[in-house]
Amino acid sequence: MENETLKLFLKEKIVELKKLPYQELCQFMDNAKTEKYGEGDSFYQIEVSSFWDDGKGETKNLRVVASVDNGGARAFFLPFTEDFIITPDGRFI
Repeated sequence: MENETLKLFLKEKIVELKKLPYQELCQFMDNAKTEKYGEGDSFYQIEVSSFWDDGKGETKNLRVVASVDNGGARAFFLPFTEDFIITPDGRFI
């Protein structure tokens, strides 16, 4: 699958994630979610995880990270990744 197509899928996933409430995004802290799509040459997977942005949870700002790859070498060495930070009251910073 072409790199530009993978990047497009990732951007679409980020838009989808930003519509979720803070509490729902917190679920990815202890349980990263991997979604797999397609088969063969059209296969790709997206993984979503989250963690405290300050490392300790003092601010409760949550960093949400999504990455996409095609299951090849890119999966281990250089998946495409995007992230955002959301505050407990739902603001993006």
